[in-house]
Amino acid sequence: MIARLEDGRYGDVLILSEDTAREMHRQQFIQHPRLPGMAYGFYEDLENNQRAIIHAGAQLGYHSMLYLLPGQNLGFLLLTTVLMF
Repeated sequence: MIARLEDGRYGDVLILSEDTAREMHRQQFIQHPRLPGMAYGFYEDLENNQRAIIHAGAQLGYHSMLYLLPGQNLGFLLLTTVLMF
C-alpha cells in the first residue's frame, strides 16, 4: 500500500518505476465521462470530489478490500473472515 501511494517507493527502495506506478493508477477505461472507470487492477470511486481507487477480492470465508485515496496519500486495507455454517 505504501509503495502504491509513494509512486513505486517503499522507504528508499524503488519497487516499481514511477512511470509504471502512475500508469497503474491512471484511468484506463470508462463507459461514460461522468461515471467512475477502471484502472489496472482497480476500479474508481468518486465521492465528494475525491477520487479513490479500489481493489477487492473474496474467496470462501474471506473478503478483502484495498481502498486508496492517492490525492490524499491515504489508504486502508480491510480484511475479514466470514464464518460459514
